[in-house]
Amino acid sequence: MTSGVPPLAIFLTGTAAITAAALAYRWWMEPARLTRRILAARLGGGLDALVMASDRGQGIALRVTPPGIAVLRGPGDRGLAFGFEELIGVELMINGEVRARAFRDEPRRPLDITRVRLEHLAIRLVFDDLRYPEFELCLRDMGQEGADQADRSAAALDSARRMFAHLEAVLRQNGGAAISPRPAPAPEPVPVPVPVPPPVPPSAPPHLSTDGETDLDEEDADDDDGPPF
Repeated sequence: MTSGVPPLAIFLTGTAAITAAALAYRWWMEPARLTRRILAARLGGGLDALVMASDRGQGIALRVTPPGIAVLRGPGDRGLAFGFEELIGVELMINGEVRARAFRDEPRRPLDITRVRLEHLAIRLVFDDLRYPEFELCLRDMGQEGADQADRSAAALDSARRMFAHLEAVLRQNGGAAISPRPAPAPEPVPVPVPVPPPVPPSAPPHLSTDGETDLDEEDADDDDGPPF
């Protein structure tokens, strides 16, 4: 008498194995994990700073030792790595405007807002590279809607602000962005009093004699009595 494994058990075991493999593959290829893994591979190890838009397959990572910056431009990209010395500048754009800026050998513009209604958020890096001179990572777009978008917008702004601070520190360490203090407000002009000229005293009226003639008339008459010359 021979006994064998029931076909149903073989089928269930195979189905379970395939399901487990599919779940493991899905976990391994999850966009956020995949983005982090590719960026870490480009920099050769752990990451000291990371900001990413996992739904777009994009991200920026920084490692201090050994120093390097890596960017991932989209799905299927293998990533690009740059040295700290290749970073020229960084901009933080909010709602289409540059709200923070740091460039090598230029005065910096610090972030002057902390709370804002986010419709668009992006961070832009400029490199000293002929083939890949810049990279822009969009973290928040107008098309993104949902009940939790307020929390996601706040988290995206915090992540972008931290990455901007890291990159700004890289520029400072490499002789980069000069820190210029904010200009003090100009003092209000002090009104200068205009000197008023003293009043001109009125001239004295001519003296009248008792016969109705003025002294000027008498003098003219005296001049007429003299001999002509």
